[in-house]
Amino acid sequence: MKKSSSNKEDYLKAVYENNGIHEFVSNKTLANSLGVSPASVTEMVEKLQNDGLINYKPYTGVKLTEEGLTKTVGIIRNHRIVETFLFDKLGYSLHDLHNLSEELEHVKDPVFFSRLFEFLGSPETCPHGGIIP
Repeated sequence: MKKSSSNKEDYLKAVYENNGIHEFVSNKTLANSLGVSPASVTEMVEKLQNDGLINYKPYTGVKLTEEGLTKTVGIIRNHRIVETFLFDKLGYSLHDLHNLSEELEHVKDPVFFSRLFEFLGSPETCPHGGIIP
């Protein structure tokens, strides 16, 4: 079972991936995106708002705050660095690296990701072509 902080990070990514930087994302969209119940979304939205990571408007949805955006971009960066490592150095296929990267992106050691990024030669993109922020 994932830790609460990992779940929070998954919610932040779902908001980001559903254009939650520029517009409000409905709880229904998040529930569908994450495969969870609307009640679970409501509970997590309250936690994320209390943490200052999202703005919530009842009957409208959620949007990332600046702090939420910064945190989410960091999670995406970590994910893409791990994908690059798994693909380039460990020979994982494009098909197999996403799920493992989903787990490893939640490691709470920024020095690890900085060193891994440098070890990889400071790549600009991940194996899927996404920009590494």
